[in-house]
Amino acid sequence: MDTESARAFYLDYLDTVYHRRQIRELDRFFSKDLVVHPPFPGALDFAGVKAAAAALLDTFSDCRLVPETFVYANGMLASRLVCSGTYAGRYFGVGPSGHRIDVIAHPQYRVQNGKFVELWDCTDMLGLIRQIGEASFPRVSSTVRRVRRGVAWLQGTKKESAHV
Repeated sequence: MDTESARAFYLDYLDTVYHRRQIRELDRFFSKDLVVHPPFPGALDFAGVKAAAAALLDTFSDCRLVPETFVYANGMLASRLVCSGTYAGRYFGVGPSGHRIDVIAHPQYRVQNGKFVELWDCTDMLGLIRQIGEASFPRVSSTVRRVRRGVAWLQGTKKESAHV
C-alpha cells in the first residue's frame, strides 16, 4: 500500500464508521485478529474496538473525527485526530450535558493486507474528563491538586493554581 492508498483507506474508515455511523463495517477495516496495545478501555481485541466505537457514537450525537496530520511509512499509519461532538449520552457514568466536546487523539496502526492488524491509541482522556464535567471526578481533581502542591513544594513555593 502506498501513502495515497493508505490515506484513502483511513479517510474511508473514518467516514464509514464514525460519520455515516456504520459500525457493522468495522470488519472491512480491521483484522479479526487485531492486536490492541494499552492503554485502551475494555477488551484488547476487535470486539473491544467495536464496543469502544459504539460507545463513542452513542455518547456523541454528532461525532466528527478530523485528521489534522497523517503519516504513512513501512506499513505504519499515524494521525493526529480532532474528535468533536455534542455530549449527548452517558460516559464513565456521567450523564449528558449537551456541551460541545473537542478532544485530541493520536492513533497509530500497523496495516497489513489492506486491514489494520495492530492499534496503539493515545487519547487526551483527562481533557475529555474535564470537558464532560470534572466535578463528577473528585479523585481526578484531588489527585491534580496533590500533584500541583508537590510541584509547588519542589519549586520552593507554597502557591497553588486556582483552576485545574
